[in-house]
Amino acid sequence: MTNFRIEFLYPWLLLLLIPAFALAFYFYFRISKRYRRTRNRVVSMILYFICSTLSILTLAGITFSYEIPNMETEVILLVDKTYSGDTVEEQKNDFIQDAILKSKNTAQIGVVTFGYGEPVYAAPLTDDPQNVYLNYLNADLPDGTATDLATALEYTSGLFKNPEVAKIVVISDGMETDGKCANVVRELAARGIEVNAVYFPGERPTQEYQVEGITMPEENVIVGKEFKMNVTVRSSYTGDARLELYDNNEVSPILTQDIRLTEGVQEIDVAHSLQTPGLHALSVRISGGSDDCSQNNVYQAYVNIEKFTRILMVERNGGESVNLTSALKTKNPAFEIDLLNIVLPASGAQGDADIYTNILAAAPTTVDELRQYDQIIMVNIANADLPKGFDELLYSYVYDFGGGVFTVGGNKLNPDGSPMLEGSNYVPNAYNKDDMHVDGEETLYQQMLPVKAIEYTPPVALMLIIDRSGSMDLESGSGGDKKIDIAKQAARECLKALTERDYCGVVTLEEKYTEQMQVTPMTQQAKIHKAIDDIVPGGGTVFEDALRGAVKALQSINNVERRHVILITDGKPSDTFETYGKVVEEAVNDATKKVTFSFAIIGSDIPASDRADIIKAAEMGEGKFHQPADVTQLPELIRDELHMDAIKAINYELFQPQINEHNNVVSGITQADMPQLGGFYGTKAKQDAVVVLKGNFVPIYAQWAFGEGKVGSFMSDLSGIWSADLLESPVGQQLLLNIVNSLFPSKSIRPHSIDMDLFEQNYDSQLSVYSKLQQGETIEVEILSSDKNGALTGSRFVQPDEDSNYSRFALSITEKGVHKLIIRKKSASGEVLDETSLFKTFSYSQEYNMFSDLKEGEDLLKAITLSSDGEMLEDASEIYYEIAKTLKRTYDPRVPFMIITLCLFLTDIAVRKFKFKWPHEIIRDAKAKKLLQQKSA
Repeated sequence: MTNFRIEFLYPWLLLLLIPAFALAFYFYFRISKRYRRTRNRVVSMILYFICSTLSILTLAGITFSYEIPNMETEVILLVDKTYSGDTVEEQKNDFIQDAILKSKNTAQIGVVTFGYGEPVYAAPLTDDPQNVYLNYLNADLPDGTATDLATALEYTSGLFKNPEVAKIVVISDGMETDGKCANVVRELAARGIEVNAVYFPGERPTQEYQVEGITMPEENVIVGKEFKMNVTVRSSYTGDARLELYDNNEVSPILTQDIRLTEGVQEIDVAHSLQTPGLHALSVRISGGSDDCSQNNVYQAYVNIEKFTRILMVERNGGESVNLTSALKTKNPAFEIDLLNIVLPASGAQGDADIYTNILAAAPTTVDELRQYDQIIMVNIANADLPKGFDELLYSYVYDFGGGVFTVGGNKLNPDGSPMLEGSNYVPNAYNKDDMHVDGEETLYQQMLPVKAIEYTPPVALMLIIDRSGSMDLESGSGGDKKIDIAKQAARECLKALTERDYCGVVTLEEKYTEQMQVTPMTQQAKIHKAIDDIVPGGGTVFEDALRGAVKALQSINNVERRHVILITDGKPSDTFETYGKVVEEAVNDATKKVTFSFAIIGSDIPASDRADIIKAAEMGEGKFHQPADVTQLPELIRDELHMDAIKAINYELFQPQINEHNNVVSGITQADMPQLGGFYGTKAKQDAVVVLKGNFVPIYAQWAFGEGKVGSFMSDLSGIWSADLLESPVGQQLLLNIVNSLFPSKSIRPHSIDMDLFEQNYDSQLSVYSKLQQGETIEVEILSSDKNGALTGSRFVQPDEDSNYSRFALSITEKGVHKLIIRKKSASGEVLDETSLFKTFSYSQEYNMFSDLKEGEDLLKAITLSSDGEMLEDASEIYYEIAKTLKRTYDPRVPFMIITLCLFLTDIAVRKFKFKWPHEIIRDAKAKKLLQQKSA
């Protein structure tokens, strides 16, 4: 033992010894000599001094510290055996061998290897390193398909006999795939175990591609309907490959597609249709080309096509839903449709009630009652028609639980069933802007819809193309004004016809067009006016480039309903109709960003053939041709062309809805076969809504995702007033069936008493189950995995975590494919009280992610060494640099001191109160008594 020291936590309390001793001496010397020199008095004083001293030392926090020779240091090399490349493995082994050799006469050394699951104690701790490396090489290997550093650290920490002088040296690339080692490292640091690390970055292949993900469509997959899934592929090079799609682990692919790999990340669309309902375990495989790692070439996904049939049909007026119900049941007789009439009773014209499964006497009063239905169809229902609190239930049904709602238009009726009129017009009921707002705020019902019930003027993006050729500097022949001045005045008049919601740009026409002003909001019209004023004549007349530039600029604007070009010129273009007419044709036929065209001629000296071509271009561009005899009338004509009436609440016109978005709603339906409607209700699509069918600048059918569910709105009636053609035709009935199918939930929304969250991390997942359990009730989790034929088999059960009150389940799934987790609530007798399920896919371990960021691994190793007062090492000798030669020990004597003090205090009391003899006096008296007895004998 060396460096013995006495230390105090509060050394200033030692000053109490002075008054304690002084007080004792003061009273002692106050006593006369005769009495203070007695044996009992002296003993009492000595005991007092000892007790006072021990008590004050205890109060001062006395401790003894010393050092002893360190013969206990233990070092374990924790070696990552997941594959990092041949070169890296060789470097690891060289480091391990060097570390083992340098441990001699310094520390005990051992080796643990790890990957996924149980680590391997390859070489037990020993102070004789002679056979350690050989034992390490000959030991069994752990599962190298994943990296669970947390379990390895926890396992290794339990092998030490002396944790306070223990060191773990992690030899790894740091790419943890399972577990969370941060919490484990903090626990090790609290126990005094130091964690060091040696970073060996894994090798990355030079010729590699991998499948990184599959994104399924947001809309529901329907049997027999083609859908598109998006496959994400990453490649290190450019080359040819083949994509194969497999269904339910079939031997042969159901689809093959040649693809061109590009360096980096690319998205590949795969279109397919499924012919049967139920679970489809899909897998995408990439093959061909050069690839160093094959484990990451297959990715798993699934489609579970559930049969949704239960519909709640909510109608305002009796009989309004009959035709819609008949059309749906004609296409799918399996539909179970319940009817709820909430305003006007059914009339004799309602039709046969047996087309409905049930006729409800009252509206559902809880969201769980609504969740018994897969979809709710609101036929001519206004916000004011809803029973009290029903809007909140409907909102939660969609937003929180994933239900689908389909709203249909209609008019207000009088109590006798006759239509309510305002003048000669019907009064809209379902999409009435006054009904959808209360005190200027949107109602819950309006918030759910993908459209706004408002009157508005559709925004326009306009591009003015002004001819600035030399001839435009000449007089027009009418009033003496120059042609360029008339063109500028016409352009200014166009601006007067636009609103603050509109956009305008200016292009000048010459050999090479100039964008005088890019497409700019009309809130900045001063800049547009200046751009028009700054136009100076000079140059040629080429239509094609200017038209093409105008189209490109207009199509970059997204939030407008109409894109229009007005070209103002006076003369013969240098290019032909075949060239500039092609630009017009392509822009007009663009399905997503259509552009229309008008042409204005100043003067009458243009050749007849050119005039005929420009008229043809205007007709092809769905615009107008202007060439007034009096050119001063041109500005007014152009301004009138741009005037657009506001979309009214109700619009009477016979029209054919236009397909605006090709998705499942219009699957199998062509534009030519689209039935006509006799009118529509004016609304505006919200920003995130998908407008599938549209009229002239207005949505006819729009839908969007709202929270967990979907809402679709049809801006016409479906009772037969405007929609007889649609309801009676097979195409219209198919359209309605497609709409209903697209709004069904993606999974069952039936109410359960079980909620759950699944946290996934490579092989390991954690399932948290939330449910109120009564006495004796339990939760059971069963895992089913798809076999080689795609069937869900291989049932196994997992046990809950006791520390989480049996609500958390640790799952380990290492088999690729689709897995079904079934969660059951059971009674004390084993009866199943409730059951729910979810699907989980697994494709490949993240150990085979060849494009992961290696720096993340290095950062992880740095973080764990920092948390445990360790270091990042580069040389094996650094392991032993700071190994202590001695171990510091500390002893706290305060408890023994207090025990001694108490015993001495009691002894002092005894000395003061009782007369007793000292041992030597007892011995002396015994001898005297014995001597006296001998004399008397």
